[in-house]
Amino acid sequence: MSRRFSELTAKDLARLPSLCFDHSRIGEEIIHLHLFNDEKMHWYIAEYGPINKRFFAFYLNKADGIASGFCSLEYIRLMILQPDLT
Repeated sequence: MSRRFSELTAKDLARLPSLCFDHSRIGEEIIHLHLFNDEKMHWYIAEYGPINKRFFAFYLNKADGIASGFCSLEYIRLMILQPDLT
């Protein structure tokens, strides 16, 4: 499933698998949601935790390429609003 970040709904988030903290096999996660925006930023979401509103995701980082980790919706919003310094 692919969505613009601005069109993300609670229903989309409810469809994601529960967040777990065992990611000893990075790269074997299944991507369930692809988020993107007009600034050509992309997030590939594998899991979501509704209580703390955090994701486990892969995302494109202009400096390092693809990165992975836990992030929140607020963090994604901050990334979108951050000026492009490159």
